[in-house]
Amino acid sequence: MDSKEFIIASQISDTKNITYIVTINNYLSYDRRAYNASSVIIGGEKRGCVCISVNYVDKTSLISHYEYNEKCSIKRLLNKGDGTRNMLMSIITITREHFYPEIIRTLNLEDDSHIFNNYGKRVNLYWSYYVTYGKTYYEYWFNAQVLSGDEKRLYDNNREKLNTKLSISFDEFTIYIAKNIYYDSKMMSDIKSIFDKIVSEEGTWHDLFSLFDKNIIYNCIGSNLDNICIKLKLFMPKMWYIDLDTFVPIKYTKELSGGNLLRGYLII
Repeated sequence: MDSKEFIIASQISDTKNITYIVTINNYLSYDRRAYNASSVIIGGEKRGCVCISVNYVDKTSLISHYEYNEKCSIKRLLNKGDGTRNMLMSIITITREHFYPEIIRTLNLEDDSHIFNNYGKRVNLYWSYYVTYGKTYYEYWFNAQVLSGDEKRLYDNNREKLNTKLSISFDEFTIYIAKNIYYDSKMMSDIKSIFDKIVSEEGTWHDLFSLFDKNIIYNCIGSNLDNICIKLKLFMPKMWYIDLDTFVPIKYTKELSGGNLLRGYLII
């Protein structure tokens, strides 16, 4: 195996960069005549936050590991939201730069995207994004597509199901969102007002979710969205791919390579 390591400053806005350590490992085949696999790893003081595996033999790549930590960057703490997206955009950009189009043209991933809300409850981002925007997290930000044709057909039917008329009572609705739910009386009053409005207008499930703000989606009903999606018989594929032909790389600069890369780059 040979390995190279470097520091990049990735552009998150016109005035702000986020700094990461990137490692690329290249692995020799058994006969040691050529490389047959590589891995691209990004992180900061916390190493190995995201890993992309590249297989030269079948010309595939996979986001094989992903975890968020505020110390996944250096110089400053990594924020959730735009910071997480920047980290993913950065490692996909580096992978594309080194292996596209000769070895890979797509990047596969298993969508297990999630966050933990203000109450420490796990919220699936693919459901919360889907009911809000009609696209999953990776669809919305990375233009990801369903890997399997059969699963794509089932997934496409979800839009029709979300556009069915909201025809249950509020009491029944609360049954689906009641498990481990955290809310105050004002939040529940807001939810009921929105629910009653959609029912009176003969609106759809999509209309209902589109009026819920982020606080309601993530900190109230988010941890129980699975229950609602099961009731609606929504189908969510696990395997997706990002088309590197159409992926728009993020801007970055290479700051340093070799040696003790963390020296002088403490988080402040």
